[in-house]
Amino acid sequence: MKKITIASLIVTTSLFGHLPANAASSEWFDTKGAKMRLITAVRPESQMIEAALEVKLEKGWKTYWRSPGESGIPPYFDFSASSNILDAVVTFPTPSYFNELGIEIVGYKNRVIFPISLKLSAVDQPTVLELKTVIGICGEVCIPVQANLSVTEPGNLGPTFDVSRALNDAKASVPTKPSEELQVVSARWNAANPTKLSIEAIVGEANEQVQLHVEGPQDWYLLPAKLVERNADKALFELDITDIPEGANPAKTKFRFTLVADGHGIEQELSPAQ
Repeated sequence: MKKITIASLIVTTSLFGHLPANAASSEWFDTKGAKMRLITAVRPESQMIEAALEVKLEKGWKTYWRSPGESGIPPYFDFSASSNILDAVVTFPTPSYFNELGIEIVGYKNRVIFPISLKLSAVDQPTVLELKTVIGICGEVCIPVQANLSVTEPGNLGPTFDVSRALNDAKASVPTKPSEELQVVSARWNAANPTKLSIEAIVGEANEQVQLHVEGPQDWYLLPAKLVERNADKALFELDITDIPEGANPAKTKFRFTLVADGHGIEQELSPAQ
């Protein structure tokens, strides 16, 4: 069983908890500013289990997306202590961009549920899901919180209404594929300034401010693209890559774009044109 790592990090301060399991849900792990639990449900007649990490944040507290910006703690997930788990894939919900008290964060407020898709080694064997996670919980300061969460999935009991609703909320929160109403149309390097990437997008009739989050290689820390112009259903963004690592070659880099409008997000990959 391999370790699933979203991003490597050094934890200098942590709170630690190891919690017993109930059927389809761990106990809530409480920490300053938040609480979290692990939930599961078996997909009938398949080798898959639906799971999720649910995090409830107190007012004024936030947590990070997988690409947190210039600073921050991307979530870390390790399932290596699990039994009867062949593979685990974590999906990230659509994020938001916050700038509060001079702190720039790409992440989540209030409540976030990270969907986890689990492939079983064997359908007829007991399954114990053990998750070691490190989550940055941020108020006026950010605290790396470490928790060990455990669920024993019997496989023959349906999930409670509470767990089913949380899993459905998790699936509904993730970005979808591009559509005619929401998509990145083009990305081009600015000929006059090679550190600027111009991105054109269709955002439909979005009422709220639209956001565009851009990811390059794992060691690039990019702030969200700046909205330059909004005209009807189109939006023009500009991304500054001045602070990418020395020696990086953006001209040969494929970028992942997460475009958000009215809380709904889409994801797509593009290689910018010259």
